[in-house]
Amino acid sequence: MNQGDLPEYIVEVLEPLGTRDEPIFAKRMFGGHGIFRGDRMFALIGDGAFYLKTDAVNQPRFDAAGLEPFCFEKAGKVYAMSYSLAPPAALDDPAILREWAAESIRAALAAPASKKRKRRPTSPE
Repeated sequence: MNQGDLPEYIVEVLEPLGTRDEPIFAKRMFGGHGIFRGDRMFALIGDGAFYLKTDAVNQPRFDAAGLEPFCFEKAGKVYAMSYSLAPPAALDDPAILREWAAESIRAALAAPASKKRKRRPTSPE
């Protein structure tokens, strides 16, 4: 599969996990894509790889499968995010993708909502 088609493919396969009020969609961000259900990001595509949201409940499953976390470097430090590689079979089998993604959606919905930054008002000149 062409990496450029990956976000569309994932959204199409995971569409049944969305709702009318909280559809599944992809959004370009940070040189990759975030995959959302409503306002909650539960997966990301970065550096050509697909990652799913993890928490204390589903992380052991990712660890047991040897699936590495998404990491990035900033100011010389490496940070691991609460997203781990999806199992390779998930991209080949829609049923496996939906199974793993359903757990990541649960993790995203269970996480506290992120606080939106308040914009400082600009003073008129």
